[in-house]
Amino acid sequence: MKLGLIIQGPIISSGFTGQTHGFGKTRAGSNLLVNFDSNQTIGENIDNAKGLFDEVVVSTWKRDHEKLDVAIEKKAKILKLNDPTPSPPKIRKPLKGYSDFGYINTIRQFYSTLEGLKYLQSRGITHAVKLRTDQSLDISLLFEEIKQFAKDNTKIFFAPFIVPSTPWTISDFYLAGEIKNFIEISEAMINPFFSFHSNVHRDLFFKSVFLFSGSNISFKLKNFFIFEDKASTDLEKIVDYAMNNIWQAGSKQLYLSLNWRGEKVKKDVKDKEFAGEERKENELNRLLGSNNIDWDHFLKATVGHKSLLNLSKKVIFFRHKKMYIKFRSKVSHKIDSLGIRKFL
Repeated sequence: MKLGLIIQGPIISSGFTGQTHGFGKTRAGSNLLVNFDSNQTIGENIDNAKGLFDEVVVSTWKRDHEKLDVAIEKKAKILKLNDPTPSPPKIRKPLKGYSDFGYINTIRQFYSTLEGLKYLQSRGITHAVKLRTDQSLDISLLFEEIKQFAKDNTKIFFAPFIVPSTPWTISDFYLAGEIKNFIEISEAMINPFFSFHSNVHRDLFFKSVFLFSGSNISFKLKNFFIFEDKASTDLEKIVDYAMNNIWQAGSKQLYLSLNWRGEKVKKDVKDKEFAGEERKENELNRLLGSNNIDWDHFLKATVGHKSLLNLSKKVIFFRHKKMYIKFRSKVSHKIDSLGIRKFL
């Protein structure tokens, strides 16, 4: 077993801090945001990881090359990547002075993670953990928990915590897993044509179940496309499988050591569940009444668009085409059976 560390993200990082996160991107004002220079954090993480992890790689963007401290380039392998989504989708109008805030950066995050994973795999690494450039934490404790997680080999991925009321929302502050599984989920997360949810935390959960539930487990595909954060009977079955087989939470101590953009995360963690704590199934937000399926997203992901009218037109056109082909086949067969083709 060989453990690798990926530090991914931009050098100048805009957004919430450890004390202001949780207010929601669509409602946040600039008073909650900072522009954070990640150079010191990256350097400290590398220094603390040396002697523990077998390989360390920083996965960032070519456009940030001039912003990167030259001292860091001497400490670890630096991947300078082209931005895979120079015009990512927006969830709100960007705020002045915070140019990267308000975008959906799922593909950016998992592309930079994937490239880091590929590098580590080429170096013989078997298990990897990814951190953000703008976050620091107790690296030695992280190493011990990832090493134990890899040895136990009972679940597939390691995440900071589980949210008891909505366990289908997976935090991506730090993630870990066996290289081959981590590569597979990262490739799925950067697929621009298929997603279960527009939110990265929900999409990550459902894609993990879709990929790693095994051929002997059967879930209805429509139940992966949730509309509200409420549990139906079908969704509870998916959650039970994921919590028992796929997702492992880290310790509370590890999470509380986290600094995000220069500030410690909040100590109030009553909405989170950590390793060694009993799962609180009774805290699920439950659905009352009708189903909880986002049919628009389901149609867009499965047939390429969410217009029922356009879909109906395509189905009708296809059926007429199918009938015509069958008719031509029958006529051709009849002509051949009567032996009159040579006279036509």
